[in-house]
Amino acid sequence: VIVLLPGILAGILLLIRHHRVLLKQCIKLWFLFWTLACIYFAGEEASWGQWLFHWQSPEWFVSHNEQQETNLHNISSWLNQKPRALVEFWITLTCFIMPLYHLVTGKQPETNNWRYWCYASKVCLPAALCFLLLRMGKSIDITFIQDFTVSGELREYYVALVLSIYLLSAYKRAGDQAV
Repeated sequence: VIVLLPGILAGILLLIRHHRVLLKQCIKLWFLFWTLACIYFAGEEASWGQWLFHWQSPEWFVSHNEQQETNLHNISSWLNQKPRALVEFWITLTCFIMPLYHLVTGKQPETNNWRYWCYASKVCLPAALCFLLLRMGKSIDITFIQDFTVSGELREYYVALVLSIYLLSAYKRAGDQAV
């Protein structure tokens, strides 16, 4: 949750302070989506405050939630595995492959192109690489990496880190454009 807070703040400030730099409505909606995704992720991880404020889950959650927590991701694969798969695909393509391609070729999208805003900058590469190593760790024949893949929490940490870095870098890029 703590790792997501800077990304949430950056996403909100990006949409408030630098909305004029984001040239198209679809780009604004893109960053709104990822900001809301971070809020959802943080809220679900904190069971929407249940463990912080020590309340009992409402009866509906107790009867529908595998872990009897006040969260949605333990209720249905449509609120857990499917969104997670989409985010993992997005990390692979947008935060690893495309920045690596831009780094290797030296080609960068123009600032007036949607790709400039939607693709992650190269600062996301290290966290995305760590996530991918953990994600594929069981199939990599390196004991050191396999030892870390048992923790889904560690993968979630790197997903949160990538999301925060992505929104922080977008905020910085928008600030650079606004000057």
